[in-house]
Amino acid sequence: MDWQSVLVSLMVGPAAAYLTNVLIERQKAKREKESQERQNEFSIGVTSHMAQVAFDKHVGFCEKYIRAVSEALQVSAQQEDWSEPPTLADLVTIRRKWTIWLDDDLEDHLEKFERALVSPAWTFDPAGARLSNVVHVRTLVKRLRKLLHVEELVRRRDESMSRSSTSG
Repeated sequence: MDWQSVLVSLMVGPAAAYLTNVLIERQKAKREKESQERQNEFSIGVTSHMAQVAFDKHVGFCEKYIRAVSEALQVSAQQEDWSEPPTLADLVTIRRKWTIWLDDDLEDHLEKFERALVSPAWTFDPAGARLSNVVHVRTLVKRLRKLLHVEELVRRRDESMSRSSTSG
């Protein structure tokens, strides 16, 4: 091996390592910048006035809709059977009034829920046995909670409260 080969090999190794390190650092910086941009978008979205208004409107809709469903179910639950299902007029009116604050997916699910609410098929369990009105009402309320993301909101609130109490 001659001196030129030795010198080249001594320079190529560190140069390659240096270039590799530069490329890795650039990639890290790019990912960090993208992460910060996503975090900023999220923060602005969550703390923006429009996001707060949309959340408040969603809560307002949920309160009115749940109240109307509860009243309809209370009347129906007092019957011996589900011979006279609840009327949907109030629910449809509420949904139409708040439609600007509801996404298409939620509206589709609520329409299905409303059809199920008046469907006699909902009065039977999967085995075909007739449900009591109490069980029937509980089943419908659970479904409504899931549709309106009530349990998720409560879980997030509880997590937030837990974090704030442990950090302070």
